[in-house]
Order: sequence, then structure tokens, then C-alpha cells
Amino acid sequence: MTSEEYYSDLRAKTVTLAARHPDGCLLVVSLDNRFKNSTAGNTCEVTTESAARLILDRTHREATAEEILAYQEAQEFKRAPSTELEAFRRQFGLMTGKKGDK
Repeated sequence: MTSEEYYSDLRAKTVTLAARHPDGCLLVVSLDNRFKNSTAGNTCEVTTESAARLILDRTHREATAEEILAYQEAQEFKRAPSTELEAFRRQFGLMTGKKGDK
């Protein structure tokens, strides 16, 4: 593939992704690619331009509906700390004498 073909494909993929994702971002999942040193299964949110490049380079693919839901649930879990969990963290901090925990 020549560089001219690559950038033509990149522009076409960017336009396709932008039409499907008007907010300008989407979730991609990494693929196992030992030549690009990427491991499979990591999900991240990227712009349509970055997603087009990652998909074209075959290091990532678009996330499925199930993967999107799982990602959103994980993000929500990280944002909303459990009061019980926070109590245990504070207690552990007091027991170990860590100065940063109150």
C-alpha cells in the first residue's frame, strides 16, 4: 500500500466514522498485534480521526454494544465510590498510619 492509498483510506474511514458518531468520539478495543506491540481487550475512548487510524492500522476495532455497556458501567463504578468501601479505606489508612488518609 502506498502512502497515497493509505491516506485516502484514512480519509474515507474518518468520514464513515464521523457519520456514525456525530459527537466526534467512539470506543475502540485493542487487538493482539505483536508487530505493533498491542495487547487485546483494552477499551478506550478516542476521536473519530484517531479511531480511523487505529482501525486502519489493525491495532484496534470498534467496540460492540456489550463492550460499550461494560465500559460505561465500569466508568460509573469508578465515579461513584461505595460508602462502605470508603469506610474500609479510611480504617485501613488509620491502622497503617498513612498520613494522606483522613
